[in-house]
Parts: sequence; structure tokens; C-alpha cells
Amino acid sequence: ADLSKAKSASDQMLVEIGPRCTLMPMRLFVGAFGGPTLYANPNFVSPNHVRAELRRRTGDKYANKVRARDARRKRQAAPERQIPADELDDVFKD
Repeated sequence: ADLSKAKSASDQMLVEIGPRCTLMPMRLFVGAFGGPTLYANPNFVSPNHVRAELRRRTGDKYANKVRARDARRKRQAAPERQIPADELDDVFKD
């Protein structure tokens, strides 16, 4: 469609160029940068909280791995896992 030759508003059409930009308001204040809050978004999660949660999960993963390693070492060193001395071990020794 040649947009430069459109004669009326009904002949014109809007073409979207590029990605859409959306804003998620966190808070709206009475003043420009302060004052009483008119609106607070209850679903807003700070990017800092998201990063901290991700770091905490990574730390938990490592802590679980260390706990599992320690538990495995403890199980392997338990007396019931040790092979008892064989009574007949020295029978054929000369």
C-alpha cells in the first residue's frame, strides 16, 4: 500500500515498526517524585529481589551438595560398613 497517496483518514493505516515498549508502574505519587502514594503495584517484584533469590538458590544447591558429601563419607566410615577381620586369614601362612 502506498501511504503517501492516501486521500482520507479511512484510507490510511498504521504500521507498527519495531518492538513494543511497555511500562510496568511500581508506584504513582501525588507529586513528581514524592508525596502520598496514589497507586502501588502489588505484583511488582524488584530486580534486586529476583537476583538475590537466584543467588540464594545457587548457594542452597552447593550447600546440599556439601551435606550429601559429608553424609556419604560418614556412612562409608561407619563401623558396620567395615569388613571384619577374617579368622582364617592366617591359616595358610607359612
